[in-house]
Amino acid sequence: MNNGTASLFRIVGVCAVIGAVIFGAIKIANKPDDCASYGGKIVIATTIVPLTSVVKTMVDDSFVVESVLPSGADPHEVTLSPREIHTLACAQAVVSLGLGLDTWVDKGIHAAGNDAVRHIRAEQFAALPGEQLSNPHVWLSPRRMLHMYNGIAGALATFSPTRSTLIEAHAAAFRPQLEALDADYAALGKLPQRDIITLHDAFTYMAGDYGLTIAGVIEEVPEDTPTPQQVAHIISILSTHPRVALFGETDVSAAIITVIAQDTGRTLHTLNSLEVGAADTDIYVRTMRSNLTELLQTLGGAQGALPNSN
Repeated sequence: MNNGTASLFRIVGVCAVIGAVIFGAIKIANKPDDCASYGGKIVIATTIVPLTSVVKTMVDDSFVVESVLPSGADPHEVTLSPREIHTLACAQAVVSLGLGLDTWVDKGIHAAGNDAVRHIRAEQFAALPGEQLSNPHVWLSPRRMLHMYNGIAGALATFSPTRSTLIEAHAAAFRPQLEALDADYAALGKLPQRDIITLHDAFTYMAGDYGLTIAGVIEEVPEDTPTPQQVAHIISILSTHPRVALFGETDVSAAIITVIAQDTGRTLHTLNSLEVGAADTDIYVRTMRSNLTELLQTLGGAQGALPNSN
């Protein structure tokens, strides 16, 4: 064996050792002792902010609900760290959305080696009868979130029969907030002006479920710069339909929508898509009520007072 060949084998050997160490660091999270930091509590791993928020309302402090979405990360593109892999290794249940949004969690579960975990995909509860879903932003319709909430709570109660009564009681206590939110959103369908243009297609289900019309979408594919023809089409709509409202997103900075607003002399309003942010227990209801207020005030003017905001 010449020196070049020997060096090559040494390099390959070192890489194999490094790979084994990295893989071992991930796999070691499966050892029961390594989950002792959870204090024997039932661990539920979640993906996106809205699901984390509502799942927390279903349980008490005998559970740990922990998001595996890294802080500030875009849920469309996620690389999990050893910390999130450890959470997935220790989890008894995982609640994800599905619909192609958070498929990264499947890779995380595989990397964690947690074949016994109960994986609840909320997508199965979001569709209306006879409907085929493709757009993942179902949580922005309170009606669909209510369906998902009921389905997830039922699945968790079945998964943890010794705590099923507790889960059902907590869900029953929180459910009226979602029901009231759904009822209040119905006011949108009674407004004389219901046409909106959005930055992305995130609000398709919300609009369809509550009587709004999406007159245009600026970036049909998120973060893809629209063509000059697409921009011209949006400007044409705004120029010929002065009451169509223009909405950007709170956590998305897009120069193109600002330019469109300036060129057409339109006010740029904002909605929150809840894709990033702190997953506090009340964040879903609070943010969705804020979105409703913005929609009512923008589309209804004096009619924009929020109904039943308690």
